[in-house]
This record gives sequence, C-alpha cells and structure tokens, in this order.
Amino acid sequence: MQPQSVVCGESELMSHTGSRSRSEQTCWRNRRRDRSLIVAPRPDPATGTMLRICFLIPCLLAVMASSGCHSGFCPITVETPDGRVVYTLLAHMKADDTYRTTLTRRQDDRSLSHSLDGKGEAIALSPKGDMLAVAMGNPQGGCSHQVIMLQPDTLRIVKQIPIILPEVVTDPDGYAPSIQRFDRIAISNDLKMLATYFWKQSRQGGHESIIVLWDTETGGLLREMSMPKPDTPPPGRYARGENVSSMAFSPDGSLLGVSGAWPIKDVNVEQPNGFIKAWHIADGKDVAMLRPKGHMFLWSLCFDGGARHVAAWDWVGRGTQRSAAFIWSLPEGEKVAEKVFPGRVRSISWAHEREAFEIHTAKEGTTYLQPEKSETRKRERE
Repeated sequence: MQPQSVVCGESELMSHTGSRSRSEQTCWRNRRRDRSLIVAPRPDPATGTMLRICFLIPCLLAVMASSGCHSGFCPITVETPDGRVVYTLLAHMKADDTYRTTLTRRQDDRSLSHSLDGKGEAIALSPKGDMLAVAMGNPQGGCSHQVIMLQPDTLRIVKQIPIILPEVVTDPDGYAPSIQRFDRIAISNDLKMLATYFWKQSRQGGHESIIVLWDTETGGLLREMSMPKPDTPPPGRYARGENVSSMAFSPDGSLLGVSGAWPIKDVNVEQPNGFIKAWHIADGKDVAMLRPKGHMFLWSLCFDGGARHVAAWDWVGRGTQRSAAFIWSLPEGEKVAEKVFPGRVRSISWAHEREAFEIHTAKEGTTYLQPEKSETRKRERE
C-alpha cells in the first residue's frame, strides 16, 4: 500500500501544531526545511548596483539612437522663424579619435547635407537669415577653435574664422583650467560681429563663463565680457553658475544680450528664476541684469529697433502646454507687455515696418506684440 501524498497548502501551514495529523506534521517539517534551503542570501549592494547599470546602459543607448544621438553626441538644431527650415548639427567620433560633423538642412521633404572636419558644438542663424554660423571646437582641448560661415540655402562655405581663445591665467599652484567648449554663438545684423559664449572649470569646482566678441572680417578679438557671479555658489563640481539659452545683438548693433536661467544647481533649478543680461558693445559696460521672478528659463531673446526694450518667452507653469511672450523696458526691467499662447513660441524677432515684436508660434501663426501695449495683431501663416 503506497503512502498517501499530502499537499502542503497555506491552510495547513497556518494550523495549530497540536491539531495536525502525523502526516501533516511531517509535511510542516519538510516545508520548513525546504524553505530554509531555497532562501537566497541577500545580494551584495555593489553587485546590485552593477546589475542595474548593466541594464540601464542598453536602454540609454536605445534612447540616444532613437533621438539621433551618435557616439555620445546629440543633434544641435536651429530653425527659421516660421519653422519651415531646420538646420541640424551632429558630431561623430571616428575610430582614430577624430571628429566629423554633419550639417543638414531640411525643408519640407527635402534635405541637403554637408560634412565638416572637426567637432560641431554650436550653430546660429543671422537675424535676417542670410548667414549661417557653425562653431567648431578643438577635440584635443586646446585653445584653437574656429567658426565656419555658410550660405543658408546651399550650405556653401563662405569663410572660416579662426578663434584664438583668451589666455587662461595659471595660478601659483599651477592650476590652468582649459576652455571646455562653445555653448552659444550669435551674429550681428550687419554680419560684422560674432559673439561666442564659452565655459570653463574654475578652481572652486564650478564653472566660469566667458563671452567674447569677434570681428568676422579679420577674426580679431574685439572685447571680452564675463557673467556676474551667482548669488549662491553651485555645490557640485560640475555645476554651473548659469545656463544660457539664447544670445542676441540689438538691431542697431549697440547691445549684446544673453538670457537663460539662474542659478543652476547640478541639473535642477532650485528656484525658477530666469535672467536677461545686456552689455554696451562699445565699452563692455553693463546695461541691465534682469531677473524677473517666476520664470524657469527665458528663450529667444530679442531687442527692439532702438534697444529700449527686450523680449523673450517662457512656458506658463510647469507641465502645461502654454507659453507666453514678455516685453521688458531697459534698463529698468519693468514688464510692459505679455501675451499667452497655446503651444510653443518658435521665435521672436523685431519687425521694423510694424514697430513691434514679431512672435512666431507653433499653433497660431504670427502675432505682433508692441512695446508698452498689450494689444496684438495676428495674421495666419501663409
């Protein structure tokens, strides 16, 4: 007679030992013995971290590939005010540790590409749309860079401007931080001046910013300016004092301005606080440092014809799909006009014939916002 098998279910395991049969008691002891054998030891924390990293790396590479990133670099784009033409800059690292950059022009379903030697780090379109500038960094980390000027329609190279960066002063301990890379560039309306924004590591562990004006005819350095120090120093070694999102000349060429967010702590903004900084080009003196509250970033900086007002846009609230354009007076920093739009503002430019800021939006075409007036006039994109 074969022994009767007993299934050890949760009801049996939870029963009181005194009320179990002999077979049930034997099952209980076997279950406890087997459970002690199959319980795995707690994994080492370092091993768990490595396993998570190994899992995340393929996911990160897949995301980079889907967004067009290659060799650790992601595309840098600039578009015409109406959004119809998009220029994309993408750097590739080759097998011999050199760089090759692809510049692509896309309009509707047509595209045109041009290959450039070196590492493309920034791109800008002139205010009138008649010149394209590409900043090429030195991959070896030295002080030699260049800016390539191209025709926007054909991508034909017009001029190559060598950029010799300002010398970095070495302190008594021998610490001489090198310029890291281009961050932003801008071209004046008359195409005679070029502005570049660099950042470098500081001895204190953060980063310092350098803004330099160049002569596009000779490549000579015209003036060097620096950003003011943040109110609170960034804690991280790779944290920066500010993050510049746009740079622009005034239409008459008298002012240079930058906009962005301040301060930046590591990768998160502690308090939403956009900023606009402007200088006189003639002597490099400050014009204004605007820090309007309630702004995470300020984008598409633009001056009016007389350099008496400045405009920029920002998202309205966190997690919303609305944006707003704002106008401030200079140098007081008083907000004189604003307009809210559904969706994103593509760009802001100055319309001389209308004496108003021309605001290109993704959903509502073009709107004209006049300084010191809240009324707007709109025409749908043709």
